[in-house]
Amino acid sequence: MLPQINREIFVNKILLVRELNYRNLEIIPILEGIFVFERKFINKLRIFFNVNSDTMQNEPALEVQEELTKHNIIPEDSILSNYRQLQGGADTTIFEISFKNHSKKFVQRIYRPGSSEKHVEFEYNVQKTLFENNVSVPETYLIKLTPNALERPYFVMEKIEGTSLAEIFGNNPDQFEQLLYKYLQELHKIHSVDPSLFSQHTLYDIQKIPYAPIDACLTRRRTFFDKYPDDLQELRPVIDWLEKHKQNNPCEKLVVVHGDYHGQNIIVQENQDFKILDWSNADISDFRRDLGFATVATGSMVGEDLAPMIAGVYEEISGIKVENLNYFMILDNLFNMIRFYSGINNPRITNENEDTMNFFKSVRSYPLYLVEVIKETCNIELNQIEEYFELKD
Repeated sequence: MLPQINREIFVNKILLVRELNYRNLEIIPILEGIFVFERKFINKLRIFFNVNSDTMQNEPALEVQEELTKHNIIPEDSILSNYRQLQGGADTTIFEISFKNHSKKFVQRIYRPGSSEKHVEFEYNVQKTLFENNVSVPETYLIKLTPNALERPYFVMEKIEGTSLAEIFGNNPDQFEQLLYKYLQELHKIHSVDPSLFSQHTLYDIQKIPYAPIDACLTRRRTFFDKYPDDLQELRPVIDWLEKHKQNNPCEKLVVVHGDYHGQNIIVQENQDFKILDWSNADISDFRRDLGFATVATGSMVGEDLAPMIAGVYEEISGIKVENLNYFMILDNLFNMIRFYSGINNPRITNENEDTMNFFKSVRSYPLYLVEVIKETCNIELNQIEEYFELKD
């Protein structure tokens, strides 16, 4: 006799019963006696019974459920209760997954087609290693490369409930300095993790070439200028200035850097603990790269020059002298400047579209802040950016 299973679990598992045409309902008792279906067989049944496209979209959720069960993260009798998109971006789409009889919620971070699986693995391993070394990141549970139900690589981690630090910064100006101190404490904790734990990453030889981390960053950016010289003509003097001054900024120590450290990527929980998200730009590099990005992102939000304050607080926390921060403010925001020109002149440069440019316009203080930093530091004016974000509705 075939083993019997709970009807609700079975319906959840294969998502067929409620989708079958009424004329086919007499086969349900037979199907309910089957404990495990191969995914290919389930898909054939869906096609045969004309299951609609909404049901097909739940296949990734079932795959995640199977993987979580296989890794003993959720019990076998877990009932899927929610699978919904939280956000979508140029590089990843985020889905929330929850179960009726399991309190923890999960997030599925799905990468766009064609994403480097090596890069996805690196991000997953960085976050996993940081969690194991007591850095405030969500716990990761599993990674799934292709082939899979989506034909796109993804990994699954815990869902963090709370409010973004950026929102709290904006609503609580009286707490700004206190929050900024904790913000930089968390950053220093990241920078204190031993980079040799990430053996899959090739470390720069800073003994031979102390500015190697800067050169690597500039090399990646130069490819855009070489390919689209006319569209990026106005921005060219900026990368030339960075190239000219790179040897003035030797790297004394390699650290793990987040690469996109700002308030939107930090969730503050009810107990006031921070959780740091989005490690897609993680690297082993100079710590000032994170400080430079954070200074521009935070300074543009509050409308102040925060470089002296951020440098001073980080020095107090770490005991490390922060020098030439303005250089890194420009270096680590250069890619976003290229994206602005892509949206204005040629979307093909970085695959910008109307949605991403509307987002940039919604935070126009950020590009305009960058324009001022570049003008004051490099004596270079970026009129296209200034006119576009000041005048365009």
